[in-house]
Amino acid sequence: MAEQEDEFDVVVGDTFIIVSRARGWWVVQRDPAGTGQVEQDPSKQGWVPAGCLLETKVPVAVAIAEATARGSMTGSPPTSPPGTTPILPLSILSTSFPGIALMDYKKKGEEELDLQKDDLLRVFKRYNHWSYAVKEETGDRGWVPSWFIGKVPTSSGTPATPSASTAPNLSVGDQDSRYNDSSPSQQAQVSPMSSAFPPIQSRTGPA
Repeated sequence: MAEQEDEFDVVVGDTFIIVSRARGWWVVQRDPAGTGQVEQDPSKQGWVPAGCLLETKVPVAVAIAEATARGSMTGSPPTSPPGTTPILPLSILSTSFPGIALMDYKKKGEEELDLQKDDLLRVFKRYNHWSYAVKEETGDRGWVPSWFIGKVPTSSGTPATPSASTAPNLSVGDQDSRYNDSSPSQQAQVSPMSSAFPPIQSRTGPA
């Protein structure tokens, strides 16, 4: 949740254009259609914590279309939770590591992800024994318990995901979770929904 007037609330499924970056915070412009078109109007821009967005290297609408087309070609339609859309890992700039599903997992909440044994994944975030993963094949994404995912050694033929810090200033983010001031305590069987994340420190306050 926004704590200052120049900050934006962020909810699952929101899309933005990243205008500039500063110390873990990004200045963004809302981009509901995911077109990547920047409007030169500072009143439509605001701050969000960088850690609550996935950064893509193409406009979100393009990334979604690519993932949907891949699902149609493979005969595996995307099954991302409501409020999210499939995005292939190759379209995402945010730092990640490869993983593989060690066993089947049936999601127990809307923000979780179904897994089948041996699904290939990219893991983008980890929190309280949960991992935010994207399926390599379909772009489906969501939270799964970390112990269902095994790490895959990165071979010389598999380039590492580029760091967001090397990306151009103008890019697009697609949100995967929400920050607010609720308590971070969660039961082990509950995925990290909005209230799981710790409060964000003010970017202007003391460290």
